[in-house]
Amino acid sequence: EQMFYNCKSLTSINFGNNFNTNKVQEINNIFTNCNSLQSIDVPISVNYDVYFGHLKSFFENCYSLTSVNLQNFYTSNVEYFNNMFLNCYKLTSIDLSKFFFKDNAKIVNMVRGCYSLTSLDFPNLAPIMVNCKEIFYDCPNLKFVNFSIIRNSYSGNLLFNGNISENGTIIMKKSLYNSRNIDINHIPSNWNITLLD
Repeated sequence: EQMFYNCKSLTSINFGNNFNTNKVQEINNIFTNCNSLQSIDVPISVNYDVYFGHLKSFFENCYSLTSVNLQNFYTSNVEYFNNMFLNCYKLTSIDLSKFFFKDNAKIVNMVRGCYSLTSLDFPNLAPIMVNCKEIFYDCPNLKFVNFSIIRNSYSGNLLFNGNISENGTIIMKKSLYNSRNIDINHIPSNWNITLLD
């Protein structure tokens, strides 16, 4: 935890070939407040039999981060993704294709404050229930969200606030749309809502 926490002048990291995280249990806050970090290839993988529960605030306040390679992530046992990319102002894309989200995962504020993010496609896996409160807050350039992995959410969740693109598309499960656990009124009226069974 907090391995590079508050390394505000750090611009790059070369992990080499000997960075082994097979016994790691929690790595939340590992790059929190690395304000100058611009790009990173994160070679983090975990054995199937190791509980790997927290990615909270992993890149929080990495203001200068423009690209991140997450192709080696293994997240089958991760429960907390809260604030993972919070305030990554310059990050234009996030590839979640290697991610696995377990049932009852917490993704609160996961990409909040990603001002340059234009689209986000969650992996096409079995639908799950999550806590997704305020996940897309302050994402003014976000215009496409594939949220169809989520079948339901905990009560009282708002996906967006007023700081969002006027036009866009969100793909959702009908069960989530009709659950009343998501405040649909906070999706801008000009957005296209595509509902899947």
